[in-house]
Amino acid sequence: MNIRPATYEDIPRIRENADKVFRHTYAEILTPAQMDYMIDWMYSEESLRHQIGTPGKAFFLAEEGDDFGGYASVEVQGRKDDGTQIYHLQKIYVMPRFQGTGLGKMLFEHVMDYLVTLGGKPFRVELNV
Repeated sequence: MNIRPATYEDIPRIRENADKVFRHTYAEILTPAQMDYMIDWMYSEESLRHQIGTPGKAFFLAEEGDDFGGYASVEVQGRKDDGTQIYHLQKIYVMPRFQGTGLGKMLFEHVMDYLVTLGGKPFRVELNV
């Protein structure tokens, strides 16, 4: 599986696959109306354009040819007084058929490697659970 930065041309593909993986992930937690709202909010064309094209944000896709495996995104949050750079891992999703294959770990490690290239260490990654 190859991991690469997303481009504007990937938006339709991201939207299609995000709808599938998001619904699969949250089917037991959120109502259909809540899922619709969140998908519209996080995966609208406008939102994805912002996530892909804004400095300080990065959106990565995992794919092998036409096979879409998943995605991750991260955003710069700022720096603490001690110089530690803070990032927010916004998304990390793996398509159901690739769950349990190590792809999530690959995506996470790719994001961590990317963050090291941005500003070295120390840094801290936060996420919402």
